[in-house]
Amino acid sequence: MFSIPSQCKTLLFLLLKEIDVRVISPGNNEYWLFHHVGYQTTSGQAQSMIGFFENNQGNIVNSTVNNVGGDQTIHNHMSDTKIQDIRKWIGAPDPSTNFVAACNKMTEGTGLWLVNSQEFQEWKSQGGLFWLQGKAGSGKTFLCTTAIKTLKDSGKPVFYFYFDSLDSSQTKTEYEGLVASLLTQIGTHSAYDHTDLERLYKDNEQGHTKVPAHNMKITIQETLKKCPKNQATYIFLDAMDECKNDNQFKVKNLVKDLLGLQNIHIFVTSRHAGLDLRKVVNTSWNMSLDSLGRNDDISVHINKALTSNESFRGLEEEIRAELLKNADGQIRWVDCQLTSLQELGTKKAIQKALKTLPKSLEEIYAHALENIHKDHRDEAKCLLQWILFSYEPLTIKNAMEVLAIDHKKQVVNNYRDDLSENNLYKIISSTIVVITEDRFYGKKVQLAHPSVKEFLSVERESYSSYKIYVEEKLAHAAIAQSCTIYLRHTVQVESVEMAHAKFPLTSYAVHYWGRHMLKASDNLDAELTKLVKSFQGWSKDLFYTMSNKFLRTAATRKANRSFHIWKEAP
Repeated sequence: MFSIPSQCKTLLFLLLKEIDVRVISPGNNEYWLFHHVGYQTTSGQAQSMIGFFENNQGNIVNSTVNNVGGDQTIHNHMSDTKIQDIRKWIGAPDPSTNFVAACNKMTEGTGLWLVNSQEFQEWKSQGGLFWLQGKAGSGKTFLCTTAIKTLKDSGKPVFYFYFDSLDSSQTKTEYEGLVASLLTQIGTHSAYDHTDLERLYKDNEQGHTKVPAHNMKITIQETLKKCPKNQATYIFLDAMDECKNDNQFKVKNLVKDLLGLQNIHIFVTSRHAGLDLRKVVNTSWNMSLDSLGRNDDISVHINKALTSNESFRGLEEEIRAELLKNADGQIRWVDCQLTSLQELGTKKAIQKALKTLPKSLEEIYAHALENIHKDHRDEAKCLLQWILFSYEPLTIKNAMEVLAIDHKKQVVNNYRDDLSENNLYKIISSTIVVITEDRFYGKKVQLAHPSVKEFLSVERESYSSYKIYVEEKLAHAAIAQSCTIYLRHTVQVESVEMAHAKFPLTSYAVHYWGRHMLKASDNLDAELTKLVKSFQGWSKDLFYTMSNKFLRTAATRKANRSFHIWKEAP
């Protein structure tokens, strides 16, 4: 048994505190739910918290469950408590956040041409696969969301999943995340039999052991087999091309197997490149946005913007004509141009800008990065590194902490910069990053579109030297250094409560600094190695003891492994 220095005790308490998730009940009673929040389970935190509000007698306050697929009351033979236990056990990513975000961004009236088309109406009545294809930024997610909303509003049983390469947990890019989400939605829907899901739960020691993805798939299939012949099931999969490449074959096979069941309707959106569903299953309805050449939604979006902005008055026809002529079917391109034009102060400047519009999304992003003020470039790159490669969403509070870390001096500054939307966009353009609201994390900073991530992840010699290229391992090394500096600063605070209140990045740094170290192991410079060795000198025994006796989580085991990186280092 060794003695722990006082500063280490503070960090130990911080780490142990992070095992639990605090939930505040409607009556302001506080509960501590034992929940390991290592990186493998972080994506399910929001799901696991839903429904755990209890009254003084221990009964669930709400008698109904908001079902992602159907928003209906669960069958009486499966209690609300059981539903919540199963949801927590599966820990599926929540696609409703994508659905809500898309609904909030969509311009009213867009997507109606699709749901009113003959092809969609035939698919809705006959079943099979509807494959919607289009280039990046062509509005596929908006169209998919409109279709989901239309069927949900008509009372159809609708289930959906949005593949999302911007998801920090990466579970929305994986086959396992897909089947977990579909099982949660279908297995707890009021119109579907629950026995197979309950049996799966029971067979896995009442949720004490994890269930393989294959078993979840089988349970989905068995549940759907029990549906009445006249009951149609609608499944939407958006942005399938954002699924990890090594997972796409499993997703294709899932689509094929589900279509082998009765009365199944599956709607898939994706880009063309590298993904051809026709090789796996007969696609009865194929629709290519590129070949259609339709500008219905783009026209609606432009008209809405023109009528809501006074600076465009008198230039409506000129702006509409130029944008429609150059849009090339990309509503994302049009939206970026409108945002840029709105920032101009005079009609003369707007007319001048219309004559030199960027030809592609890549040109728009390059221009935005080149325009970053030289005194903000380091801050912009730092934020982009965290947005791209952190294992949790970058909240506004944590972004403020990140910018307070001085790598050169290896200290955390005493001041914090206000990161309101106006101030954030002074650092980096809203065409690159946006502030969104998350029901679990609160306000967060994320990339404005998946195409931004692709642009930032590829080094292009054709653009100027001001182009910010974010290399993965170097980014992990920078984040690891930030976490290490931050933790070393945090443990100087005597009070655990004060540390949590004053240093909100502590939770993230505690859980993930080791994982970032491992990812950056080939790119550790002398400065970072020296910093970590000094940190290791007084904290190594603390981490070993904690992982062996308390946490035993995958995240902490990985953190322990990170110590071995420098154990033999000169």
